[in-house]
Amino acid sequence: MTKPLVSVIVPVYNHEKFVRQSLLSVQQQTYGPIELIVIDDGSSDASPAIAAAVLREMGGRSTLIRRENLGAHTTINQGLQIASGDYLAVLNSDDFYHPTRIERCVETALRTGRKFIFTEVAFVNDLGMTAAADDHTDSIRRAERASARYPTIGYALLKNQLAVTTGNFFFSKALFSKLAEFRHYSHVHDWDFILRALFYTEPYFLREQLYSYRIHGQNTFKSLSSVTGYETGEVMRNMLWLMTRRLPENRLAPCPHYWPKFFDWFIETWEYQVYMP
Repeated sequence: MTKPLVSVIVPVYNHEKFVRQSLLSVQQQTYGPIELIVIDDGSSDASPAIAAAVLREMGGRSTLIRRENLGAHTTINQGLQIASGDYLAVLNSDDFYHPTRIERCVETALRTGRKFIFTEVAFVNDLGMTAAADDHTDSIRRAERASARYPTIGYALLKNQLAVTTGNFFFSKALFSKLAEFRHYSHVHDWDFILRALFYTEPYFLREQLYSYRIHGQNTFKSLSSVTGYETGEVMRNMLWLMTRRLPENRLAPCPHYWPKFFDWFIETWEYQVYMP
């Protein structure tokens, strides 16, 4: 049987210290075939030159696009729209994959029929070594453990962004065609995307640390704990409107249609009434 093509999109922006390791982690995957699409989002450092050199070393099926800065969501969308793969994945240019990540994601997708997969995340420092635990990483670990108490991963995702980052997303091209694109949010485009995906499919949480998320001074992970107000509120309102006004294709979706009692309990317990239509 022909193995499905996986397209990996790497949005690059001012990560000259990390982009080489990021791209090499794609080359070192135990799975093939892989299409690698690298888009430099107007970097002002040596990132594009380093990316070009690495791609020359790697050979294989790869594309490098350089242009002005348009933002992460636009860059990811551009890569996804030109991708040829049956499955699509994103990799942040300061993060890196475990060597078996794509193999395990493809195997899980084919075995379970799920169209969206994410894994546990390993937190690493500037050197790529295990990062010291702090309040932010501890909160993610607590959310991972707590997710087992919900009847579905969809409910756990409605409470916490368990996937942490767009780089931890692995999904089918067919699903992307339904979702259309990542929306133009500054901080929560990843959470918005995975919540909208719940309407169509139940994500699979592969409980293996196959994605290394780098914590350093330039990323936004820690700042996300303080993001409130307009973006978060709009995402929640849009998601709950979708789940209550239409019948989801995903029969496990967190909605009153499939969970009439538990959904009401969930909304009341977490005081989500403010987001209800």
